[in-house]
Amino acid sequence: MLQNSLPEYLEQLVDELSTKIERTPARIKTDKLESTRIGKKHGHERAGFADYSMTQLIFEYHILRQVIFEILEEEAALEVRERDIIIDSIEQAVNDAATQFSQTLRDIQELFMVTLTHDLRGPLNVIKMGTHLTLRRFEQGDTHASIAAKMLKAVERLNSMIQNLLDASRLRAGESLKFEFEECNLEDV
Repeated sequence: MLQNSLPEYLEQLVDELSTKIERTPARIKTDKLESTRIGKKHGHERAGFADYSMTQLIFEYHILRQVIFEILEEEAALEVRERDIIIDSIEQAVNDAATQFSQTLRDIQELFMVTLTHDLRGPLNVIKMGTHLTLRRFEQGDTHASIAAKMLKAVERLNSMIQNLLDASRLRAGESLKFEFEECNLEDV
């Protein structure tokens, strides 16, 4: 991924280091936006790999910085201005990539959570309906009726857990929850 976005990043860095390009406020703003786009693109791509971590993402940029300095200083030491531009550029790229990496991971986890909870509800509803039908066939006090009643309570508990997962996902997504107030016996709760 870094190799794919590296040419774009290096072109952007060359433009920032160039003394021939006039640094107008519009040019500075455009360069900053382009640099941010490249870093975010890299972070988004890296987050798609299940076995890739934030530490590895940051380490890539440390290696890049080291290689850039080694290559550019083979013939002569860089000026302070040039070093500052390179360091600032890499720090910004790391920040943008890490931010996007985290956001993409959150989005993936959110999608997984919503899909999982939705997919669990179907089979649970089938079990719940079947258990209700089974309960109707037994008389009160029958051993099978008490087992079916326990199954129904377990299904309700699972449904409650799924609802809690969905609520947590909504809260993380910035949505508010709808509260329904009702009287209850606190001892029962």
